[in-house]
Amino acid sequence: MRKKPPEDCEVPMSTLIDIVFLLIIFFVFTASTQNEVVDYSIKLAQSHYVKPEEVVDPRTFILNVKRNELDVIVFSIAGHHMSLDQIRDQLIRAVAVSGNDFPVVIRASANLEYRIVDKLNLVITDAGLYRVQHATLSKYED
Repeated sequence: MRKKPPEDCEVPMSTLIDIVFLLIIFFVFTASTQNEVVDYSIKLAQSHYVKPEEVVDPRTFILNVKRNELDVIVFSIAGHHMSLDQIRDQLIRAVAVSGNDFPVVIRASANLEYRIVDKLNLVITDAGLYRVQHATLSKYED
């Protein structure tokens, strides 16, 4: 029996480069969408009495509220500007899919009137949700 000559096992470099490039695009895109969930331009109110939450539920629904440069109140979810009615519809759909026990965090500007945040609270309770938290900068001391 005659042995076969050894074959050259070459890896196609152009295919590997394409795959690496696609992975880089994927990770950059997913990282940027995670940053859009929280609007870092919002200056939160300070709290001296509430200890910050240490464990964050991955199902948390984050609502951002701020006043823009034109002095207009802007509500947003994951970077998408919405009206209160659209937020209500979004929350009702989320309750239909996931139940009503997921937490909702309201991130409102410190200089925003509470009546605006209260309207958002009413929309959240109208959707049947009860685990509502207000994000603050904590200066809690034991």
